[in-house]
Amino acid sequence: MRIIAILIFCFTNFTIANAQLKNGKKAGSQNVEREKYFTFNPLALAEPQIAIGAGFGSRFTDRSEFFAEISYLLKQPIYNAQPEGVNLSGYRLIAQYRYHFLQRSRPNSNMGQNVRRRNARHNPFIAVEFRIKSFNYPMEKVLVNYSTFDTLQKMTYQSNNFNIGAALLFGETYDISEHWKIELTVGVGGKERTIRYKKAKAGYEEIRQRRPDSYSPLDIDNPGTSPYFPFAFRLKYLF
Repeated sequence: MRIIAILIFCFTNFTIANAQLKNGKKAGSQNVEREKYFTFNPLALAEPQIAIGAGFGSRFTDRSEFFAEISYLLKQPIYNAQPEGVNLSGYRLIAQYRYHFLQRSRPNSNMGQNVRRRNARHNPFIAVEFRIKSFNYPMEKVLVNYSTFDTLQKMTYQSNNFNIGAALLFGETYDISEHWKIELTVGVGGKERTIRYKKAKAGYEEIRQRRPDSYSPLDIDNPGTSPYFPFAFRLKYLF
C-alpha cells in the first residue's frame, strides 16, 4: 500500500512539473508575472517529530502555483507521547497545488483597457495538500496475538509508522523585503496511519489503546484514521 502511495505521489509531482513547463511557455508569451522560491518552516522544529528540511515553489500562471517540501524527521524530546530513550528517524513529503485570488480588473487610463493587477506577492490563496510521512523507531514492549491471546513480554522490535493524508488550506504572503517574505498557511484535513512491526514474531502486535472518541488524535503507536490541522509559518526567498 505504501509503495503505491509513494508512486502516486511521485507521478503527481512529475505530471504537475510537466504542466508547469507547458503553462510557463504560454504564460511567457502573455507577459504573466511568475516567481520561483525556496522556503523554510521554523515551526517544524516544534512538531511531534522534528522536521528539518526545505521547500520549493513555482508560480507558473497568474493564479496557479505548485509547492513541494521534503523533510528529515527526528525524535522530539519535548513530546511526551513519543517513545522515550529510543532513536527515531524518517521523512516527510508535502505537495500542494495553490490557487491565487487576483484583484479585480481596473481601467487603464493610458490604454483605455481593463488590466488585471499582477502582484504575485500579495494574493491570498487556497491550496490542496497531499502528504506522506514515514518514520521508524526500535521498541521493547509487551506484544499480543489477538487470535490466540498469547502475550510476549519485553520483545524488541522495529516499529514502522506510515501516514498518508490530504488537506484543504488557506494562505497569505507578507513582504519583509524585495526577496524575503513570510508565508502563513492554515487548514484542515485527514490522515490514515498504518504501522508495521519489523523483527517481531508473526501475528503479534502491540496492545491496542482505545481513544475516547473517533475524532481524538491518535497516539504514535496506534494505527487508524484521524483529523489533522496543518499550520505553517514559512520564511520565503524569491529568486
